[in-house]
Amino acid sequence: LLPWRTTLENAKYGLEILKVHKKEQLQKARHWLDKLGLLGFEGAYPHELSGGMRQRVGIARAFSVDPEILLCDEAFGHLDEVTANRLRADFLNLVRETKKTALFITHDIEEAMELGDRVLVLGKPAHLLMDIRLTKSLKDNPSGLKDLKGRIIQAIESDEPAVEIRA
Repeated sequence: LLPWRTTLENAKYGLEILKVHKKEQLQKARHWLDKLGLLGFEGAYPHELSGGMRQRVGIARAFSVDPEILLCDEAFGHLDEVTANRLRADFLNLVRETKKTALFITHDIEEAMELGDRVLVLGKPAHLLMDIRLTKSLKDNPSGLKDLKGRIIQAIESDEPAVEIRA
């Protein structure tokens, strides 16, 4: 977020860049701030918000421009566990509601399995180790997820390339 801009100004920033009419900027920014529980904080600056609230402003800004794909790089990694869990759930609900595609980059294996329906595991330097397609039945199976996490860790440690898994 831009520290010299208020919550509302940050939420509509992408729309300004796209030269959307000012009235529509305000309407869309307020809509997404409302969906993310931030109405009443439109005049607050980033330093006046909690980490989770700042992240919600960023999410509002991203959704307000109606992108085809949402790119999220370590989106929840800097938040405390409770806030991160709540934001992940809210974000997933918004992605499903809007039928958006989201590309997440994370070093957290459990987060990748929770958020993704497809997980690409990369080695160092970046090369494909695993391509995993996650089904609802696997996501609802804690022991299956634990086993899969173990296989992912093993693949990362061994740095053996490309295994495709349909789980």
